[in-house]
Amino acid sequence: MPAPVTHATLQTLIGVETDDCILWPHSLTTSGYPQMTHPSGERYAHRAALLETVGPPPADGMQAAHSCGNRACINHRHLRWATPSENEADKIAHGRRHRGETHWSTSIRNTDVAVMKQMKADGHSYEEIGKRFGMH
Repeated sequence: MPAPVTHATLQTLIGVETDDCILWPHSLTTSGYPQMTHPSGERYAHRAALLETVGPPPADGMQAAHSCGNRACINHRHLRWATPSENEADKIAHGRRHRGETHWSTSIRNTDVAVMKQMKADGHSYEEIGKRFGMH
C-alpha cells in the first residue's frame, strides 16, 4: 500500500509552473511510477495530476502518458491522456521499451534474424536454421 500523501502535497507540486520535469518526491512503484493515495481512489500520482489539471480521461482504458519519458514526472505539461497503443509508442520512442537486440532476454542479433529469414525464403527448414544458430 502506498504511503499516504496528502492532497495538498499533490496540489503544491502540480501548482509549480515550469517546463522542467517535476519529480515525485515520495514513494515510487517497483517500475518507477509515482504512487500515492488520492481522494478519487487513484494510486498513481501522475494520473492524479492529470485528473486535477485536465479532468478525467475522455474514454475508459486511457493511460497517463509522459511526453518527457520520465515515469516519476508529475508535471501536467508533460502528461496527457493516451490510449495504451499511443502510450506504448511513446515508451518505444523514449527508449524505455526494449525490443529486439536491446531486450534483456534476447538470444539473437538483428543481423541473424535477417539471415534466418533469407534461409527460410531459400527453402531451408526451421530445423536447419535452428542448428546453424544453436537454437531449437
